[in-house]
Amino acid sequence: MAFLFVYQYTFSCTCINPPTYCETMQSESSNLLIVGYKINNFYHGMSIKIVQILEGSESRDTITVWGDNGMLCRHSSGTFSINDTIVFALHNCDLNGNLLGGINHEKSDHYQISNCGVYYLDYNNGHVFGSIDNAVNSLSLIDFQQLHLSCTSTSINIHFTKKTLIKTIDILGRQTEPIPNTPFFYIYSDGTIEKKVIIE
Repeated sequence: MAFLFVYQYTFSCTCINPPTYCETMQSESSNLLIVGYKINNFYHGMSIKIVQILEGSESRDTITVWGDNGMLCRHSSGTFSINDTIVFALHNCDLNGNLLGGINHEKSDHYQISNCGVYYLDYNNGHVFGSIDNAVNSLSLIDFQQLHLSCTSTSINIHFTKKTLIKTIDILGRQTEPIPNTPFFYIYSDGTIEKKVIIE
C-alpha cells in the first residue's frame, strides 16, 4: 500500500510597500538603475536590453532579470510586454528562485525586480512616468536623475555640541586679536570657522 502526501505551501510577501519611487529608494535603494526594454521571456524571467545606465555598473548590454514564480516577493516578468521601455531599479539576484520552486537557472550575476515598493516606471520619449514622488507623476529623464539622487542620499544625523573659541587668526593665518575694519577668522573647537569684520 502506497500513500501519496501532497503538501500545499502558502507563501506571503511580507514587506513594506512605499507608494512612490522616491519613498521606495529611501527604504531600500537598488543596485542598478537603468532605462531598458524587454526582449525575451523565459520561465519566470526576462531578458532586458540596456538603453542607458543611470546608476550602478554593468558591462553587458543585455541582462537577465528574474520575476516571481508564485513564491517570491518579486514582480512577475509577465507585467512587462516585449519592447516596453522601462526605468528599472534592480537588485542583485538573491537566488531564491532556485530554492523555491525554481529550476536552478538563477545566477549571481543576474538581477531581480522586487515587489516591495515602486521599482519600475514607464519611459517614453525622454520622460519618466508613474508614481515617482508625492504629486509627481511625470519628469524629464534629467530631472528624474536629479530627484533620484535626492531620494537615495543618506541622511546624516547632526549632533550639536557646544563649541568653544580656540583662536582668532588674520588672513595670513597668524594668531591675532581682532583689529577694527580688518577681516579675521574665529576658529572653534568643532572645526567651524567664522569670518568677521568689526566695522568702526
